[in-house]
Amino acid sequence: MNTLSLVFLIANWIGRNVLVSGQFNYCIEFLEPMVFAKCDDQPDHFLYKAVDISDLSFQHSREGDLIVKGPIKFITTLPENLPVTIETYKKERGEWQPTLFTLKREDVCISLFDERELWSTYWENTPKEQKTCPFSKGQILDMDFSEQISLNIPMPNVDGEYKSRIELGHQGDEFYMCAVAFIFMHRL
Repeated sequence: MNTLSLVFLIANWIGRNVLVSGQFNYCIEFLEPMVFAKCDDQPDHFLYKAVDISDLSFQHSREGDLIVKGPIKFITTLPENLPVTIETYKKERGEWQPTLFTLKREDVCISLFDERELWSTYWENTPKEQKTCPFSKGQILDMDFSEQISLNIPMPNVDGEYKSRIELGHQGDEFYMCAVAFIFMHRL
């Protein structure tokens, strides 16, 4: 077999097995009972600074669905154009390593209700009149969804434990919040 034939065979295999299959479906399991935890380096800037989720119920079905029901109550008015950053790390050899999974949006409120975003289905059962921006003190968002949280990712080896750090605003700003979500991803 000459070099050109070998290159053609490899390119053909990549085309059929990587490019054509393209997407791999991964299930996401949240490891914290309430989904979010405080950031170790910012414990005073947790979600409870802005929202009351004491009546929000988080459950996991045997089938792997995340079931969320109840109200999110805003106890303060959030600034307009509040940026959100989500950085995701993977645990490898006992250390959190940065990944390619990073999201930055200029306005968390507008982004939450944007139908093009990954999380848009979480708000499908929330009454339209509740989806107003910016979030204001006294505002309530009723959540009611039950679904398997999954992602289609064009990589075959994403299985493992992850930590997503969610920041609203910037450290040092008058308004800043930080939370982490620990998750386990496995291929379906």
